[in-house]
Amino acid sequence: MPAVDLAREHLSAIDNMVAARGLPKLVKMGVGGPAYVAAGLVGLARVELAGETYQPTPGGELVYVQPVVEDDELIDLCGWLADHPDRWALRLGVGFALGEDAIRAAMWPSAGPLPLHRTPLDWLRADCTGACILRPADAWRELADFEAVVAENIDHGRAVEKMLTPPRWPRPKVLVRQAEGIAA
Repeated sequence: MPAVDLAREHLSAIDNMVAARGLPKLVKMGVGGPAYVAAGLVGLARVELAGETYQPTPGGELVYVQPVVEDDELIDLCGWLADHPDRWALRLGVGFALGEDAIRAAMWPSAGPLPLHRTPLDWLRADCTGACILRPADAWRELADFEAVVAENIDHGRAVEKMLTPPRWPRPKVLVRQAEGIAA
């Protein structure tokens, strides 16, 4: 399997965004202010959404592509559908959230609760403040030490509570039957 060049894929998506004049479409969706500058980092790509990850595909669905950055390093890309911004996938499946810097900053006791956004589009609309959880299954571990987070509304709050619920502990023991004729 060839290595994925995230930077090249991201730059290609930005080129597609410029060619398709996609930025005005983001503005129509409510992206403005400081996020307008960040929206310059958003691109367009044709992909096949395959569960939690996506693959670039010439005839695939058109998605907005945002960089997922951790410690100032591009670690993943997030692709989301304009008509269904609650449907997204990661390129590699390693990025936890948009707004990792906000998550780290909110760990300080004086920072106050961490604002969470339901979708990558909502995060852009909020001027890239707070965070958008991209891998909900890891939220219980990644946000376990937070005193409080702020959800967008009641339904989102319920979804966040579900994300923050750790897996059932202790897990049941797994026993294996001994095969006939084999001594233990």
